[in-house]
Formats: sequence, structure tokens, C-alpha cells
Amino acid sequence: MVSALILNKGKKPTLTLIRFRLNNAIRELLNNSSPHDFEELLFWGRIEGLKAEYYICMGVTFTDKYEFPSKCFYWASSTDFKFKPFPARNEQHNDKVDSIV
Repeated sequence: MVSALILNKGKKPTLTLIRFRLNNAIRELLNNSSPHDFEELLFWGRIEGLKAEYYICMGVTFTDKYEFPSKCFYWASSTDFKFKPFPARNEQHNDKVDSIV
């Protein structure tokens, strides 16, 4: 089983290997987060990029906000599978985003 997880240089990773690494990354995010970060963690999806694929998770907190829970998003790339919180919105885009909302 371990030999099936070895990635040969120059070959694309198999779907089994990607699922294994993604599952481990999500577990690591759950284990390393504080209880106040989120109450529920959901896998949001995958975005295919030119250089890598990006995986998105959404943490939801319902306490005192059941009708409108707060959400925080995390991302990981297929190069390292380490989930990180989304960065804050760039100041130069505030006017455009506020006009849409």
C-alpha cells in the first residue's frame, strides 16, 4: 500500500494519492485550529489553476448567529496541501466590492 503512494517524478499524481493528501490536510486543519475558529468545517470545492489546483474549505460558526452564521475560508494548493486562511481583502478593491454588494 505504501508503494502505491510514492509519486514518480514526471508523472501526475493519482486520484487516490490526491484524496489521501487532501484528507490529511483537512484533518490537520481540524486538529490545529482552536475551538473558537469554527464549529463546523465544510469542503467547499476545487479550483483548477494553470500551475496548481486549489482546494477551499469553509469554517462556519453558528453561536449567537444561527440565521446568519459567520464564515471563514481556508485554501490549500496541490503543491503543498497546507490549509491557510484567506488573506484580508486588498484595499484597492474595496470600492468595487462595495458597489457590487
